[in-house]
Amino acid sequence: MYALKTASAASGVAECAAVVARAGPAVTAACSEFARTLGTAFQIVDDVQNFASGPIQKQRGEDLAAGKVTFPMAAALRALDPERRSRLAEIVCSPALRQAPDGCAEGIALIEAAAVLEPCRRRAITMVEEAWRQVTPLLPPSESKILLHALCLKLVDLAEDV
Repeated sequence: MYALKTASAASGVAECAAVVARAGPAVTAACSEFARTLGTAFQIVDDVQNFASGPIQKQRGEDLAAGKVTFPMAAALRALDPERRSRLAEIVCSPALRQAPDGCAEGIALIEAAAVLEPCRRRAITMVEEAWRQVTPLLPPSESKILLHALCLKLVDLAEDV
């Protein structure tokens, strides 16, 4: 799902940059795959942030209210006991329930009760760290490489209230 969303754009940009830099096929493929992983991880963090509250977040629970099944929501559905899983699925599948303030709040509470938000965020960070370990031997040492690594880690470590 995410590979066709944010990740595909990131992958395409990385592939173009590698071509412009006259990188070989192996480096081009590795950069494209790294960017795909970064895009996926970023989307996971963005979806986790959708359940946080704070000054930079969109409307809390906006994805739930829209009926978007996100990585954290899928993780919550797997983690909850059958009764709460059924209730969350009912909320997600019912536009009337998920768009009503009380229904959306109940859905958010169920996702929070599943205790999956922080593990999802950590998973995103781990994905980027593992992908970096794969691509870093192919890139020459440089200030740009150091800055790219720092930027990528910052992009997936945006948690404030999770």
